Amino acid sequence: MRPIHPAIVHFPIALMTFSVVLDLVGYLTDSSIFQFAGFLALLGTGIGAAVAIITGLIDKSRVSVSSEPFREDIRFHMQVGFGLFVVIARLKPQDLKIGLQRKNDNLEIQTFRHFGNK
Repeated sequence: MRPIHPAIVHFPIALMTFSVVLDLVGYLTDSSIFQFAGFLALLGTGIGAAVAIITGLIDKSRVSVSSEPFREDIRFHMQVGFGLFVVIARLKPQDLKIGLQRKNDNLEIQTFRHFGNK
């Protein structure tokens, strides 16, 4: 059977990019519809990432990697994937406010909020 993970993993990556674009458009136009669509795309990113992790683990269990450098690459790939998934899973809508503001026809980017602040 062919590996599934390489076909699946592109969807959460594309959805994450789409989420950033939607959020940026939403903040620039002050449109809550775009901001909500960005949140939904981020939610899809989390779901897609979970599916990509599962398919990656399934694919990994079906192949035998005998070369140590490849095992290190796979281990690093898994750590990055799990780490990104944890970050995405912990986000809440209020954490996603980047702080783009218009002042005197200039766009100013304020600092990111720290996760966990109330």
